[in-house]
Amino acid sequence: MATQEYAIAEKGNAILEFANGQPNDVPALRFRVSSYILAEVSPLFAQIFSGPLPSSDCPPELLPEMPPSPTILRRDGTEIKLYKMPQLELNSHDALAILLNAAHLRHQKVPREIDFETFVSVADVCVRYRCTSPLELQVEYQWLPEWLHMLGDKNSDGFLLISYAFGLRRIFSRMSKTIILTARDEASIKSRHEWPQSVRNKILAVRAAKLLQLREYCVRVTREYLASPTPERISQSKIIMPRRFTMSTRCPKKSQLCDASNLGWLMLFFNRLQIFPDTLQPQLSSNLTEMPQRSLEELCDCLRLFTAPPGGHGGVCDFGPAFRRGIDDIFNGVSGLTLRDVTGLNGWALSKHAGPTESRYDDLSRELPREHPVLTVPKKQSLTLTVEIALQILLRIDEPDDIFAAAMINKTFFEASKQLVDPSSAIDRYRQSTYLKLIGAWDLADRRLPQGISNQVDTQVVLRTCSQAEEESRETVPELTGSTPAMPSSLPRTETDVFELERSEKFLASDMLRDQGKISSESSEKHLREEQDHELRQIP
Repeated sequence: MATQEYAIAEKGNAILEFANGQPNDVPALRFRVSSYILAEVSPLFAQIFSGPLPSSDCPPELLPEMPPSPTILRRDGTEIKLYKMPQLELNSHDALAILLNAAHLRHQKVPREIDFETFVSVADVCVRYRCTSPLELQVEYQWLPEWLHMLGDKNSDGFLLISYAFGLRRIFSRMSKTIILTARDEASIKSRHEWPQSVRNKILAVRAAKLLQLREYCVRVTREYLASPTPERISQSKIIMPRRFTMSTRCPKKSQLCDASNLGWLMLFFNRLQIFPDTLQPQLSSNLTEMPQRSLEELCDCLRLFTAPPGGHGGVCDFGPAFRRGIDDIFNGVSGLTLRDVTGLNGWALSKHAGPTESRYDDLSRELPREHPVLTVPKKQSLTLTVEIALQILLRIDEPDDIFAAAMINKTFFEASKQLVDPSSAIDRYRQSTYLKLIGAWDLADRRLPQGISNQVDTQVVLRTCSQAEEESRETVPELTGSTPAMPSSLPRTETDVFELERSEKFLASDMLRDQGKISSESSEKHLREEQDHELRQIP
């Protein structure tokens, strides 16, 4: 049979020969490579090219893959070692050639875009020869983003091998969970020889455990209606009323008819859907067919179809909602595998720097979060601190209405508002605010304040504060006293006077705004006329 030769390194010092042959009718393959390069990127090739074979320090898992001692060939005046590899290498989609070209930095021979089948074949080669570093960047930035949209497809189980080969923890967890839920039988998992044996064993173990958990749950629900009577009740029933049942009932109304209807409906449900026929006694289930092949997801969907029997009591007697919740808990308890579950390692290849974390997501921080000490504060101390903060907030509020609204927020602010009982501090705050320096502060006396302030600040205090502010302004700006009209010596003392003064001030403010607008418009018109006259003078 013809031999296909691949000159990966034209001046390489080693040849990897795969005899293949019967019964696959695959031609023999020869790859001329550099032993120094392959020894740096793969522990398997490093062991092969390290010295005499088989080596005494070779790991046990690598012994079946080690070739015999090489033979010496001479080509082009150079000595070449020929290694007859024991592996069956099909080189599907030129996967091995792509890997060896990438290892020898022949980037022009590495495709930028590949189909999904080639991607899976390359991942298979990387796993078998324990060599991923030459293609890590290619996978991370070109191949993986191209096919990431296929994760939700039904025929995307090849991502399990891809994620395992390149250490993609999130994708590996997702795909393993999907396979556990959708596999119909154990044979479909065992037949996937491209998956590592440890991965297949773990998937089979998790699937079998969940099926057993579902069966035990159904048996436990059935046994709730099959409680055996105690010996004392059996003896009493024979003496007192032999035709009456004396066993305890699940129905809170002690209705044996309710229990019988629920039990019969449950067994009829199991029989119609052919779900766990062995929950009955062997004598009763001998005429039932075997449970059909269903995936874990399909089985849970069937069990969720259970409804209450017609004509039942309902309420607590209806165990349908609780039964469906139990099925949902088992279904939601199916979690994907982690790389640590399978190999005991946190990651490799693209996740080798992710750090020792049990998280199944490889897009999280690659460093462990720092553990900050937990501060334990007594409850009374935290409550006092909160009141103090609320008091500081209230002390920075000038409007009485805002103080009252803040006091009504919660109990903490209300307790803080009770501490605002010092009249001197309240007067100082009102004196410093611009609200009291305006004329519109006359209606302050009629507003409602929080408890502790309304009894301390009255109209006289407010008026006295305003007069003091007025005198301070006169003393500060003495040059304006001669040009400004004299202020009335007496302030309004009644509510009518306050109202009239406030109304007049409102009209005065509107007049001032109107006058300002008129002045600005006149000044703009004057400016335009001056520009027009200036341009007319320049015309000859």
